[in-house]
Formats: sequence, C-alpha cells, structure tokens
Amino acid sequence: DFCLSRGLGDVYKRQIFMIGACYVLGLLMDRVADRLTDKKKRRIKNRYPIKASTSILVWEKVKQDTFAAFTLSRIRILRSTMVNFAVIGVAGMLVSFCVYCNGILGILSLVFFEIMALIAWQAHTSLLINYYRKTQNLERDMANEEEKI
Repeated sequence: DFCLSRGLGDVYKRQIFMIGACYVLGLLMDRVADRLTDKKKRRIKNRYPIKASTSILVWEKVKQDTFAAFTLSRIRILRSTMVNFAVIGVAGMLVSFCVYCNGILGILSLVFFEIMALIAWQAHTSLLINYYRKTQNLERDMANEEEKI
C-alpha cells in the first residue's frame, strides 16, 4: 500500500510539472501571437477610430462591457489558435519526415494545419473588424443621443 501511494505521488508530481510547463508554453505562444498580429490590429483599430481612450470604456457606458470582454477573449483565443495550428503543422511535417519517413503524411499534415491556421487568421480578422466597427458605431450613437438632449 505504501509503495502504491508513493508511486501515485510521483505521477501527481509529473502532472503538476506538465501543467506548469503547458501554462508557461501557453503564455509564450500568446506573446508570439500578439507580436505577429499587433500590426494588423493597429491597422484595423485605426480604420475605426474612437474618441474614448479605450474601447472597453465605450462598451461600459452602454452596460455591455461583459460582452466586450467576451469578444476580446475570443479574439485572443483565435490569435493563439492561428499560431498553434501553424506550429503544429510544421512539427507534424517534421515528425512525419524524420520519424516515420513518410513524406506524403508530412505534406498532408502541413497542408491541413496551415489551412486551419489561415481559417483562424480570417476569423480573427473578421472578429477584430466587427468589434472595432461596433465600438465606433456605439460611440457615435451615444454622441447623437447626447446631442438630442
């Protein structure tokens, strides 16, 4: 019984280490994804300018800041998904070539995951455009309402 519980302790220690390592890797991937998409985000944001210092302030005024936070989380998830698919595609190709000596499997893996990365890129772009356009429209509508009063 003592040996069994000691063995399970080792398993739990490895799981805790892996959870920590995955968390740090996730943070790193999020930073990389943020750097890769920052220019596009600024370009879209500049296309839909607002007077407020941040977009979330506009959403707070109409009591929809929870929806805005949810949308920003979706944007962040898509951003990381895009980078993860691209990395998995390259890694899958390398494993297929080096470990399994299977070029066709490697190419199929690369093509599949890169297509998924492109879909995530498009969804990320679309969500950014919709978010900033709606923010601009909300601010304009609030200004029009204030002028009426």
